[in-house]
Amino acid sequence: MKRERLGRIDHELQRELARLISTQLKDPRLGFITVTRVEATNDLRTAKVFVSIIGDRHVAKQSMLALESARGFLRGELGHAVELRHTPELVFVEDRTTEKAIALGKVLTEAPRSGAPSNEAPRSGAPSNEAPRSGARSSEAPRSGEPPAETSNHAALAAAGGSPATAGGTDDPE
Repeated sequence: MKRERLGRIDHELQRELARLISTQLKDPRLGFITVTRVEATNDLRTAKVFVSIIGDRHVAKQSMLALESARGFLRGELGHAVELRHTPELVFVEDRTTEKAIALGKVLTEAPRSGAPSNEAPRSGAPSNEAPRSGARSSEAPRSGEPPAETSNHAALAAAGGSPATAGGTDDPE
């Protein structure tokens, strides 16, 4: 099956499953569930449904049990909502990437406080990776096709054939 079509089917299954879980399931074991993605096989016989569950491990386990017990109901409702020849068998997988990202964020925010190196100025003997702070390119040769950098307005006027006195228009003889 073409990748584009399979991607559209995955997205449609994800959208419908999210709607069904939030509106049709009334199981008290369900926590706050988000369907993060769906991956259907090429023959559309099976679909992995990745769900993110907000809460502690007990809430996540109870929510996964509730989804497993509602699997047949969800498959039937999905078959009515999505027009496919075969409604895929649903396999629920807990997606813990959000939890991992939050934990990583906490580690990164605590790192500077726990003795990690800070952004100190380099030592006098250490080479600096910074570019020169002045805008002029002092020791660089001009790029090909580029005029050399001028040091003053007077030099620019002299190169153009004028003089600093005539540039302002005050010494015009006429």
